[in-house]
Amino acid sequence: MDRQSKRIWLRLAFVAGMAAVVLTAVRLKMPCLLRMVTGIPCPTCGMTRAWLSCFRLELGAAFTYHPMFWSIPVLAFAFMLDGFAFPDKKATSVIYLTTLLGFALTWLIRIVYLLCGIQTV
Repeated sequence: MDRQSKRIWLRLAFVAGMAAVVLTAVRLKMPCLLRMVTGIPCPTCGMTRAWLSCFRLELGAAFTYHPMFWSIPVLAFAFMLDGFAFPDKKATSVIYLTTLLGFALTWLIRIVYLLCGIQTV
């Protein structure tokens, strides 16, 4: 197996491992630790419910739970193909940065809502 194939398989294993961790947390119904301790939602609060809604084809509910839910497959795809489909590294950097800014903006809006007493997810 050549070096590129090994990199793809290692990245695929990493993504599968992360999915297994998330599915285990969902199965055990683990709460968000940051929200439980501080009362402040984490940047990914609502993501699990968003994906469960997406799987039921309730896209409106999915966007309500977390408007960045669609970015997870994009990030996984960009991570797995980094250096292969995007050899110049600029494309994946743009994808990562744009997604990070989207999560930060969503989190900031949720914190402002919390401070104003508006209930969010």
